[in-house]
Amino acid sequence: MPTLFAIFTFILFSFIAMSTYAGLSIDDFLAEPDIYDAEFSPDGRYLALIMKDGNSRTLIIRDFEQEGYPITGTMKSGFIRPSSVTWANNERIVVNLLVPEKITEKSYLKRVKKDPSFSLDKYRMSHRSVAMDVNAKNQVLLFNDNYRLKMNRNLSSISNFLTKDKEHIIMPAWGSNSYDLYKVNVYTGEVALLTRGISRTYQYMTDVEGNPLYRLDYYYYRKSIIIHEFSDNEEWVEAVEVFLEDEEIEDRQYLFSLSDVNKLIYRKRNKDTGFYEIIERTSKMEDTRVIAALPNTDIHSAIIDSRTGNYLGYRTQIDRIENHYLDKDRQQTYDFIASNIPNSSFGAWASRETSKRVVIRASSTDNPGTYFIYNYQTKKLTFIGDIYNNLIPEKLATPALANYKARDGLSIRLYILLPPGYKAGKMAPMVIMPHGGPHARDYSTYDMFAQFVASLGNIVIQPNFRGSTGYGLKFEEAGYKQWGGTMQNDLTDAVNFMVEKGYVDAGRVCIVGGSYGGYAALMATVKTPDLFRCSISINGVSDLKAQIKHSRKIFDDEKGKDFIRRSMGDPDVDSDMLDVNSPYLHAKKIQTPILMIAGEFDRRVLPKQSKLMAESLEDEGKEFTFIKIKDAGHNIFEENEAARQVFQEVERFLSKYLADH
Repeated sequence: MPTLFAIFTFILFSFIAMSTYAGLSIDDFLAEPDIYDAEFSPDGRYLALIMKDGNSRTLIIRDFEQEGYPITGTMKSGFIRPSSVTWANNERIVVNLLVPEKITEKSYLKRVKKDPSFSLDKYRMSHRSVAMDVNAKNQVLLFNDNYRLKMNRNLSSISNFLTKDKEHIIMPAWGSNSYDLYKVNVYTGEVALLTRGISRTYQYMTDVEGNPLYRLDYYYYRKSIIIHEFSDNEEWVEAVEVFLEDEEIEDRQYLFSLSDVNKLIYRKRNKDTGFYEIIERTSKMEDTRVIAALPNTDIHSAIIDSRTGNYLGYRTQIDRIENHYLDKDRQQTYDFIASNIPNSSFGAWASRETSKRVVIRASSTDNPGTYFIYNYQTKKLTFIGDIYNNLIPEKLATPALANYKARDGLSIRLYILLPPGYKAGKMAPMVIMPHGGPHARDYSTYDMFAQFVASLGNIVIQPNFRGSTGYGLKFEEAGYKQWGGTMQNDLTDAVNFMVEKGYVDAGRVCIVGGSYGGYAALMATVKTPDLFRCSISINGVSDLKAQIKHSRKIFDDEKGKDFIRRSMGDPDVDSDMLDVNSPYLHAKKIQTPILMIAGEFDRRVLPKQSKLMAESLEDEGKEFTFIKIKDAGHNIFEENEAARQVFQEVERFLSKYLADH
């Protein structure tokens, strides 16, 4: 296949032989990983690996200091599932287990004997941790001496490995009504309470000896974190409140770290430029200073030492993640690995202690993940395996990048997937997938749903239309109060860009999106009825006034309510504008077949938004399908069964309307 540079200005990430394409199924996309986790001991001697083994999962431990890397121990279970692994020290492993609730192992084995396809996926799981030696012997359940804590659903989080204390680690756990901090013995499983938090506490930060320093309390409705400092009187004293942007909420566990002298370090948005920076505060919270900032570029996150929690540098993500270390030697190592895994984002569970071997996990737009071993002494990178054996670049869509000009001249980044089997010169059907938010963004990363849609034979495009984050405050604010306006125009211009380049069959274009993207999919059928052959809205908004009122109820502070007013509008002040851009009021104009999917328990965009649109379409005699997914929320792909139903409906719908008739 010729590079697309010869055709127009795409930047291809890979040049695979597309004639080798073998079709992927929904089962392939929703399959369990073949490799769940892998990690070396801190001294680089032992590798612990969790793999799928039929209907079971197996933990394998190998000694890399011995010839042939012999297995020193194994642990296998189809009932209690190993899900991740880490090392308390060089000789003691901590394995996180998923334990199904409301079913015993005896009952499970009986049911499997009768029905080999019986699955535990529908059962709620508790997280437990077991510590063991490198031969998988001397296993102890952590928190085994506290009956009250055994009722906790999650006893697997580690906040400090206590590198100066071989016997203990620090772990948080829920008490009766608070999130507390414990010192846990990895040889006996016994625990000792260090300090108590409150019901809003979600994270603690401690020094190298395990002494509490900071407590982080998350306030959902204010979208803020209140930082408390542990005083000399062993009391928690409120120090500062940090407000979060929407895209930071899910990543709040990784926003904070410590300097070598226990100064608090975290990511914060510069209110003037709109770009994220790394901020350092003194232990007494009196002063702040910027320690990492770049012109016209977001700092994605801090790089944190996996053993100590200390700050090592920062990451950027213009298209994919790139690391920037303070230490020159570490940066040279990173650059060398990057040159051997081109066009990938990758990370390592490494620390300053690491000097022999480390596991590297890499991923890219056309690769959900691959594990490698990097040897610091030989400077060699060795392939371990793919996380999903069937989801490899040779079978997935080929990624590309482009910039296009909106009708007013604004340059917009566009992520592109060329379907498996794509042949240059032949026009293909296309699906545009606007992201949610809308004040969020897409990246050059693996997107399971986008790859699935591309696997059906469609070009997929994902534009970072105006209003997206990551391009500065001016670019984001250009999308304020533009639901159905210039943000929608940018989507239309993206489609026209692809059509004009001759790669897309203009009669076979569909728009598919979730949340704001679902709104855009509905609004496209109103504003550009001749542009799209079909439309799929997942948890989409149809009534802007109702959504604004609902969103304002969620926030219990004026900051959040003011953001909704500024970014979406005010039902009283902007009544006409909101009506003009509410799809349910314009069903009469719609000529496009629509599939609407709503999660039964979506609390961010209530299912009645889709129901209202369905009623309006029915009143006008329009062609539509409305499906409510049971036990699903706003992130409709979170549970496998819900995702499977969505995939099936989307495949059926796209196959019907985008087929080459």
